[in-house]
Amino acid sequence: MNTRPPCSASEAWPQFLHGRPVLVYPGATGLAEEGWTSVFELPDAPVPSRQWFAVLEDIEFLLVQRPGGRHWFAGPLQSTREWRRAARSFRSVLQLTGPFTSPGEFAASAAAGEVRAVTVPFVLVGRLW
Repeated sequence: MNTRPPCSASEAWPQFLHGRPVLVYPGATGLAEEGWTSVFELPDAPVPSRQWFAVLEDIEFLLVQRPGGRHWFAGPLQSTREWRRAARSFRSVLQLTGPFTSPGEFAASAAAGEVRAVTVPFVLVGRLW
């Protein structure tokens, strides 16, 4: 299990956590029933949830579906080539959320153990570069 917070106080949103690509969603709550767990309880090699799914189309548009096929997020994603390569390599991304609403609140929330995570299967389609 991980014992380090996702990022240091000098970082804003983490792009990677232990080498894995990360998507950060501020302010989500009530997620235990959908497979979310404490970021500190994640195994070093987390298994992607079968309930979640994410697709990045033409390196710009991200669609994330939660259990039951409902949309969690649908919109633009600014990502680096390094991030996309890691997502393709792992075939999954870590989603992080918690009671923070800005990058300035993220590190304190992570240090307090309030950040939740779920590993999501991930596919890139269309124009990849």
